[in-house]
Amino acid sequence: MDPSDMSRVIKRDAFFHACQLFDETPDLSVVFATTIIGIFA
Repeated sequence: MDPSDMSRVIKRDAFFHACQLFDETPDLSVVFATTIIGIFA
């Protein structure tokens, strides 16, 4: 697997996990949600 493919896989997995976190935590504050987005960006 070349580095660009590996990068896409890592980003896809990170996005998937971020979506799961948002689904499991329905009462996020704006600050907390922004922090999570920043971590996965």
